[in-house]
Amino acid sequence: MAETLTLEAAPRSATGKANKALRRSGRVPLHVYGHGIPSLALEADEKAVRHSLHQAGATGIIKLSAGGRAHNVMVRKVQRHPVTGSLIHVDLYQVRMDEKTRVRVPLTFVGEAPGVKIHDGILLHQIEAVQVEALPGDIPHSIEVDISILAELDQALHVRDLVTPAAVRIIDEAEEIVVKVQPPRKTEEVAAVEVAEAAVPAAAEAPAAETPAEPMEEAPAE
Repeated sequence: MAETLTLEAAPRSATGKANKALRRSGRVPLHVYGHGIPSLALEADEKAVRHSLHQAGATGIIKLSAGGRAHNVMVRKVQRHPVTGSLIHVDLYQVRMDEKTRVRVPLTFVGEAPGVKIHDGILLHQIEAVQVEALPGDIPHSIEVDISILAELDQALHVRDLVTPAAVRIIDEAEEIVVKVQPPRKTEEVAAVEVAEAAVPAAAEAPAAETPAEPMEEAPAE
């Protein structure tokens, strides 16, 4: 079960471009929506928000305190600056602790696949998360996938093989492959790839057929 965290927030009056000044002051705009509440515009300390996001991930419950009321929320969307990585905006979804919800839970791969070590196989991860349905308080932070049973080439683990607590139901297709051991490339296949790669530079060095030069378009003077 994911850890429950607390986060203090305050009502936010800043909207649109005014949020830039808010962020410069070390505060982050929050948007809270969900079960039985009107949409709330809030703000919180950036360091506190970063800590909550890191600890809760996509599955943890955050107990958000704002305006004298507490809200159990989960992270739905995080916007970051593409260069600095600083927080721009965070969407939080209020959940009811007595009502099941759906969320994607990441997979954690543990162990070592004998099929890779012994048979020189290639381990292919087909999916990195699965969608589950459970009460918010029962949602695990991640689901472990033990790959140590993959002893043979072409052997795979499917969604149906994943082990979860009884209160958690995976709703993805049971036959979907999670991870498999792919046979190594045959010698002739490797040789064919090497020949093809070697031919690329040779083709690039061949003189190109002359074509009439096209006039360069100039941008109009500003």
